[in-house]
Amino acid sequence: MSFNRSLFHGGQHGSITTVPGVGVAAPGMQLTVTNVTFLYGFSGVGSQMRSNVFYSVGGGSWTPIPGNPLVYGVQSMVQSNTPLSVPVPAGQTFSVRIFPWSLLHGVGATPWFAVHRSVTISAISSPSTGGGSSNRLDIYKKVNASVATAGTYKFNVTCAPLPFTGTNPVNVVYPNPGMTTVNVPAGETCNVTEVQPTTGSWSTPSFAASAGLNVTGSGWGASVGPVNANGKLFVTNNPAASTVSFNIRKVPATGSLPAGTYSFTVTCNGPTAPFSANVSVVYPTPGFAAVNGVPSGDICNVAENHVAPVTSTWLAPDFAGSGVGNVAMGAPWTAKVGPVTTSGGEVKVSNKPH
Repeated sequence: MSFNRSLFHGGQHGSITTVPGVGVAAPGMQLTVTNVTFLYGFSGVGSQMRSNVFYSVGGGSWTPIPGNPLVYGVQSMVQSNTPLSVPVPAGQTFSVRIFPWSLLHGVGATPWFAVHRSVTISAISSPSTGGGSSNRLDIYKKVNASVATAGTYKFNVTCAPLPFTGTNPVNVVYPNPGMTTVNVPAGETCNVTEVQPTTGSWSTPSFAASAGLNVTGSGWGASVGPVNANGKLFVTNNPAASTVSFNIRKVPATGSLPAGTYSFTVTCNGPTAPFSANVSVVYPTPGFAAVNGVPSGDICNVAENHVAPVTSTWLAPDFAGSGVGNVAMGAPWTAKVGPVTTSGGEVKVSNKPH
């Protein structure tokens, strides 16, 4: 691998000319710079031009290249060829600077030049062996706190091309602290996948990230990054609500009831989802009807629609129950039932014509 720049630079007395040659190590790859070459000469003043050449990794400090100073020909170009062995970590930059100067400080009218062409940085590219910098990624588990089961939620983290060197799965204890921190290679893109809980039925998660961190979710996983700075990932999903059922049974307060269809309206609310249903009970056979699909844990209002039957004036009903939690009279013709957490319970509604 080589990086080539064809350059021509000149200067006046007292000036400093910089000729940059730049090689950048791609994320996940390490460069080893093996050689720097360039052509120099055409000073026009007969062996009076000089230059010092430096290199830098990252631009923080500059190291002289062996062979300084260079001496420039009058009307010819000479190749500078310097073997090196300089490692450049992933994401870092290798730069070359050429600083020309003249011996003729006292001859202001004499023109002088420094010509440079074909700067080539040669390097070997190889996968990084690690040891580079890392950034912190905080993984937050977010769920519906009303129904979520406290416990440990697991995630697998992989990064490329530099690998994640932590231990999988990564554990997040919910609800406290509800997050964990992993260190990932700086600049890498990582996949974070939630291990689907084995208890309950869960929705696939949604993924969001702190400002400046890209995230794309797909199913139970998300692509996160590049992680160029410390960031946060928020994983939100909810256990799907389990459902239960109960029966509404129509019974006479005393004696018997007129045969027919008695209608009820059921409305439920709870920690997971609302629910409503219209239920018809045929009396005397079978005398009951099922209310199916009630989200577990909901509290329901069971209301008999007293506009029917219309054969006579009716007394408001009494409500009693078994296996459906509490049963309490509400508004006339209505009872509050629940929370309903198991199936098989029954609400008995008793009244009679007046």
